[in-house]
Amino acid sequence: MQDRQLNQVDAYDWLGNSLDTLKRQTNNNKTKQEISNKINEVNRLKRNASRYKYLTRMEFTALTYKYLINNQKVEVEKNYKDLDESKNMVASAVLK
Repeated sequence: MQDRQLNQVDAYDWLGNSLDTLKRQTNNNKTKQEISNKINEVNRLKRNASRYKYLTRMEFTALTYKYLINNQKVEVEKNYKDLDESKNMVASAVLK
């Protein structure tokens, strides 16, 4: 993520584009359907999003984890001192 504030609309656009890329890269129909469902959910969220409300890095990381990480059983490789256990797992999965 660039060193700037990320508004809600841009975040959902980025997630949608990333999911579209993943969908194009897979040949598995079940996976394509799961990704399509996530795209629909992101589009629903985007309709209520604002260009004037900004996400923190942790909020964006949590969204990335929810929509882009398929294997959510991740072994924590690095412990971040300022994060609790659950946030540490999310950060480890996204930054892996």
